[in-house]
Amino acid sequence: MRRDTAIQSFLDYLVTERGLGLRTCQAYGSDLQKVATHFFGEDSPARWQDLSTEHLIAYLDEQRKAGQKPSSIARCLASLRGFYRFLVDEGVVGKDITSDLQNPRVRRPLPQTFSENDVIRLIEAPDCETPSGLRDRALLELLYASGLRISEACGLRPDSVHWAGDYLVVMGKGKKERIVPIHQRAKAALQEYLQNGRAAFDPENRCPTLFVGTRGKPLSRKTVFRRLRTYALQCGLRHLPSPHDFRHSFASHLLEGGADLRTVQELLGHSDISTTQIYTHLSGKAIQATHYRYHPRSGRKYPSECNNNGD
Repeated sequence: MRRDTAIQSFLDYLVTERGLGLRTCQAYGSDLQKVATHFFGEDSPARWQDLSTEHLIAYLDEQRKAGQKPSSIARCLASLRGFYRFLVDEGVVGKDITSDLQNPRVRRPLPQTFSENDVIRLIEAPDCETPSGLRDRALLELLYASGLRISEACGLRPDSVHWAGDYLVVMGKGKKERIVPIHQRAKAALQEYLQNGRAAFDPENRCPTLFVGTRGKPLSRKTVFRRLRTYALQCGLRHLPSPHDFRHSFASHLLEGGADLRTVQELLGHSDISTTQIYTHLSGKAIQATHYRYHPRSGRKYPSECNNNGD
C-alpha cells in the first residue's frame, strides 16, 4: 500500500466505520501528512513499515523542541496510534510501533463560565424587534437551556425540535444522537423566532437548518461567535466570550444546583465521564454546601439554613 493511499484508506475507515466527524478526520490527516513529509521525501523509497518506535520518538521530540504545545503533540500521537493499529489490522505492518510511546503531560485548563446574571444579560441583549434579534435570542436561550455545542445548534433542523415533549434530538460528535430537554423560555423564544423571524432570512423555506443566516444559508459558527462578542461588549462584560462558554456555564450551573455528574455527562454528550469531571472544580459552592450539611463533624448547618440569630 502506497504511503498516501494508506493515509486516505485510514481516513475513509474513520468516517465509514468509526463515524468520526469531518474536522476530526481532517486533523488526523494533517498530522499524518506532516509525519510523511518529515520522513519521506519525493524520491524516498521508505515506507510506513520502515519506521521504528525510535523514529517516532525523535520526531515527537523535535516537535516539542520546536515549541509545539503538549496538546498538539498528544493529538499527533493519537493520530499515529490509530493509524498504526489500522495498518496492523490491514496487514500492512507486522507490529504497532506506537504501543510503547508515552503521552505528554497535558494540563487541561479550567473552562470559562458566566455568572447567572451575566448569562441573563447576554440572552436579553439581542433586539427582539428585528428578525436577527429574534434568531439570536432563540439561539442563546437554547445554548444555555440545553448545553449544546455551537456546531450542534447550527446543525439543528426544524424537525429536531419535539414541541410536545419539550426536547431536542441532537446529532453530536461521531454522529451520535442524544435527547436533550429544553425549558419553556427557550421553547417560547424558538417559537417566536420561527413565527416572526425565520421567514425574513428564508422566505421560500429552502434552508435545511433551524437557524438561518442573512443570505438564506445555514447560520455559521463564525457569525454566532462574532455576534456574541458584540453583545458582550454591549453589556460591558469583562471578558469576550465564545459560544462554548454557554455550554460550560450550563454544566457548571447544573452541578451547583445539585445535578449529579452522570446526568450532566449524558446531557453534554460526553463519551467519557472524565471530560465532565472538570466542571466539579468550578462548583465550589455546591461542594461547600454538601460538606456543611452532611459531614458528621461539621456541627453546623449550611449558612443559608441558619436563622438571623446565627443558630
